[in-house]
Amino acid sequence: MMTTTGADSMPRSARPASAIQPVDATWPYTARTLFKTMTVTAAVRAALISAAMVIASAKSASAQATAIVVRVAADDDGSTFRYAQVFHEIGDWVAADVGYIDYGNTAYRELFAGFGRKLLKKPTLMILGELYYLQAAGSASAGEKYILPWVLTAFSLTPRIRGEAVYFPYLPLTGSATLQHVVERAKLEYAWSRVKIGGGYGAYQFSGTDWQHKPFATLTVTPPAVGDIEFWVQRVPRGGVQLQVRYFHVIK
Repeated sequence: MMTTTGADSMPRSARPASAIQPVDATWPYTARTLFKTMTVTAAVRAALISAAMVIASAKSASAQATAIVVRVAADDDGSTFRYAQVFHEIGDWVAADVGYIDYGNTAYRELFAGFGRKLLKKPTLMILGELYYLQAAGSASAGEKYILPWVLTAFSLTPRIRGEAVYFPYLPLTGSATLQHVVERAKLEYAWSRVKIGGGYGAYQFSGTDWQHKPFATLTVTPPAVGDIEFWVQRVPRGGVQLQVRYFHVIK
């Protein structure tokens, strides 16, 4: 945070009378200030124009797509989970990524935003990295803030056997926040033209406690022009089962 010092950082009402001089006695200072202001304004305009040209060039030269992600889940004890996300890709970049999470009510919810890039892209292997800022909200939160470095690894063993893994930690930015680790999924699938079946593993650790292990099985269908609809059956740490529906759609 920058601060200023001296008479010009004070409100006019707080300045001593000796600091308030006639205009004709301060015109060199006024001219210098005006010149500096014009110079800074011109530099800012040039930077903005350059950035706009770079973005426009990237947009015209690269493929673009917007993806919509929606997930809902329910445990056998009645607890629920809701998730929504939208992100926009320009070439290898995730230019904007925003989302929302809650657990059946708004007493505790999470809002996040980030950006990222494909770090490695080969015919059978892709690694995507993103950096998120996450803010907790609601009456049950303490205003926790986190940074989330998020990594997706996707691979193909054969044209029909594919896998992916997602890991991210919650890195605390505030005293009320707690270090957490999430293996969101490590999944292997067998794919036909519009159907995939698979299974995998998820895990979670909170503040140095024991890891919670959550294996799952999946079925994905892809109706024409609709997107992926994925059904999960996942074991939860309490010994019950969670049912999930995950929707993913890309708009080009």
